Amino acid sequence: MTTTPGPPPAHKFTLQVLSTSSCDSGPSLLLTFAHNRYLFNTPESISRICVQTKTPMRRIKQIFLGSLKDSAGLPGTILTTFEGGNRELEVFGPNGTDHFVASCRHFTRRDELSFKVTTPPPLVTASTLPPPIHTDANLSVHAFPILPPSSHSPSLKRKRSASPTSSPPRSKSPPLPATTDYTSTSTEPTTSTSTLSNPPPFNHRDSSFNPTSLRGLAATQWKNIVLADMFKGTKFLSSPPPPQPKRQPGQPQSPSHLPAQLPPPEIPVVGETAVSYLVQTPKTRGRFLPEKAKEFGVPPQKISLLTKGERIWVGKIEEVKDEELGLKGGENKKTIEKLRRAAMKKREDAVVEGEGEGRWVEPAEVMEESVDGLGILVLNLPTLSHLETLSSLSYTTLFNPTSTPLTQIFYFLGPDIPLNSSQIATFASSFPPTVHHQFAPSNSQTSHNPVTFTPAAFLSLRLSQLAPSIFRLPHYTKSPPTLPDTLPSNSSILNTNSFFLPDGTPHTPTGFSANPPFEPSSSLDSGNLVASGAKEELKLKASEAWKEYVAQAAAVREELKVEVAKRIVSDGEEAWKGVKVTALGTGSAIPSKYRNVSGTLLHIPEGGEEKFLLLDCGEGTWGQIARTFGGEEGGSERVLRALKVVFVSHMHQDHHAGIVTVLRERAKLDPLPKDPLIIVAPPSARTYIWEQQTLFDLGVSPSRRGKAGEVNFIDNWVLERGKKFDKDDNRLRGVKDVEETLGVKITTVPVLHRCRCWGAVIDHKSGWRAVFSGDTMPCDALVDAGKDATLLIHEATIQDDMPEVAEAKGHSTFGQAIDVARRMSAKHLLLTHFSARYPKLPPLNHVEGENVNEPIVAMAFDMMTLGLDEFWKAERFRKPMDTLMGWDEVEEQESTSVIDAAPSGEGAK
Repeated sequence: MTTTPGPPPAHKFTLQVLSTSSCDSGPSLLLTFAHNRYLFNTPESISRICVQTKTPMRRIKQIFLGSLKDSAGLPGTILTTFEGGNRELEVFGPNGTDHFVASCRHFTRRDELSFKVTTPPPLVTASTLPPPIHTDANLSVHAFPILPPSSHSPSLKRKRSASPTSSPPRSKSPPLPATTDYTSTSTEPTTSTSTLSNPPPFNHRDSSFNPTSLRGLAATQWKNIVLADMFKGTKFLSSPPPPQPKRQPGQPQSPSHLPAQLPPPEIPVVGETAVSYLVQTPKTRGRFLPEKAKEFGVPPQKISLLTKGERIWVGKIEEVKDEELGLKGGENKKTIEKLRRAAMKKREDAVVEGEGEGRWVEPAEVMEESVDGLGILVLNLPTLSHLETLSSLSYTTLFNPTSTPLTQIFYFLGPDIPLNSSQIATFASSFPPTVHHQFAPSNSQTSHNPVTFTPAAFLSLRLSQLAPSIFRLPHYTKSPPTLPDTLPSNSSILNTNSFFLPDGTPHTPTGFSANPPFEPSSSLDSGNLVASGAKEELKLKASEAWKEYVAQAAAVREELKVEVAKRIVSDGEEAWKGVKVTALGTGSAIPSKYRNVSGTLLHIPEGGEEKFLLLDCGEGTWGQIARTFGGEEGGSERVLRALKVVFVSHMHQDHHAGIVTVLRERAKLDPLPKDPLIIVAPPSARTYIWEQQTLFDLGVSPSRRGKAGEVNFIDNWVLERGKKFDKDDNRLRGVKDVEETLGVKITTVPVLHRCRCWGAVIDHKSGWRAVFSGDTMPCDALVDAGKDATLLIHEATIQDDMPEVAEAKGHSTFGQAIDVARRMSAKHLLLTHFSARYPKLPPLNHVEGENVNEPIVAMAFDMMTLGLDEFWKAERFRKPMDTLMGWDEVEEQESTSVIDAAPSGEGAK
């Protein structure tokens, strides 16, 4: 593949494929101009992808969504762009986008952010280009909402497909009220700011106000009010918002804090709508050539006429002589020059165009040739039905206007669209041969599942030299799809981090260093410890560190063999035999290239089976499960079926935003799990999930109660110590379900964070106890409730020399977490939730002592699975880890400086 050194001067922007289809992400495209960036699609974990590639998100001010089901990364993107310094953001997307964002109100609020949602109207005709939904100096964007032909029927049913061998089913659409009006006659885009100037037909300050019952325009107005309360910037408002009366005692909370559910979206099969986009750049005028203008004698005051495309007359004007100036003698040079300029201007003004000696100067004589604008088409096609609708349009007229010819088409294909589809071939072949066709097929169609987070994968690979059963490699398959002969010759398969110039030419930006592909069979050396363009001194340092690490790892493996042979299992250890913990996400606030946000999976042997309890579920948790367990027998589906409880400690985005994807994947299983899934979470998490259920099938519909696939909720405060229930209390059912399916009793403990947060004490009937801290400062209540814990999973966000920072943010230092374990008399301590300041190995001053209360301490790494009977090994790994990861600490800290620049240091919280 050939590359060029840089874009042509007329079109100074590049297109970057941030991600393609895999088990932990989806396709996304970034257009980068000098001062603006435009993001197309926000799949789950897109923020982490940008962190990994050092792609700044601050200049992203317009986001264009394809379908809501592929937009799980939007809340994190909003927060990450804000923390990077962005204070205005427009989101364009299908019907229901306002509902999608408003449902995130409990964890995605930023007072200083100006925010607007725009929904494009339906196509008026199948052959007329609709007006652009966005225009600025760089580009215009036209939107094409596409619904499958059958989606206009409210009675559409989804067929459940068998698993695991068949392709994933189309997303099931939740039932809508029978009174819903599906007809839309508007030809104008709908914006979230358009109704704010009109008084709504309700008073949300009234104590009897219930937004859930609103419908039609009133429902839309309420969601817009909620969005305006979430994001209080005023840039997109035509007039200042009216002052809000001060809340009086007994009155309801502000709109974004109300616990009541949003009114349901009143549109058909909302999860099925997808929007495609045509991007057009304006015609670019040629560069003005001042040397040519001087050669033709163009006066400076007429240059603007030439640049506007007008010709000018340049008459021959005799120079003014000194004797013509009427000098009286004694004038200085400055005065004489001033008189000369005035006389020359008088002569110039007297020139009559086309008369006398002179000539016409045409713009083409003093300007470089203008460059026509170009078009780029981004097609979001989730299903074959969407492709059928697309094929029914007069697409060669819509998408390839003669005024702005297409150069590239990006095809983001859903799981049931094969590359060899005859409809795809017909569509692609209808365009001129100069158009480049860039395909991103679904990984479920191609079986190509490349590693998305390669730095983290290489770290796991190196750590696996210590113990491959503990430090897992991510599951992946390398089976690049081949293009069928039916597609045009100018077609290609997209790869993550591929760049293109506007004309479709592959491009490598100056200074860009891509992460090497993950190849375990050939990567066990120091070559991938540093970027390919690193200085020789750094490469030598990496090589020396690698050699030392390999030797130390070999020595540790031999030592462990000897210790294992001598080790005697005590009677107490038999009680927790088989209990394991898998760290799915070990970072805090925002993800990093080595660590995803919070998620910890507790393996519980029960009834001859392994069952699971998930502690927090940050964005990307499902992808981490798929990578960690996808290569095992039963794969990630086994984990989903055996997942019995999800515990959410609090409503910060990095602790729960991945739960919707986990529920969506669980609802696809066929047959559905027979045991219910219990979600123990704050009440606002239940509201969020129910509101997302109106967009996607999450399995929480009342129709599932008492049936397979059931999902039940228990509020965190209900399980606090001392709470008692009447025997007829419905909440007892969930508590009994947990005890029966997992053999555990869960007690929640309010802990000390910047918002309401709970820790959890998990007591198993066989006698072992696990304690999870959530986010907290050292908390006496947790120490008391977790006494004699077998396992303590505790956050350790900040290093020991920054206790004031930890206190200000409501977190613990490493030493404070260890002290909590000592006071609790915990046997094993897993430290997690590390700040992005410590990208690989957090500094730890803990020294093993003779104190009987000294815990066995392990540092968590993503995708690490550690049995309680293996914890003692973790302390043997510390020296080799220091050797491996300490050498490039400075380089890594520099690479995370953008993360640490966040004003609050809390990133996505």
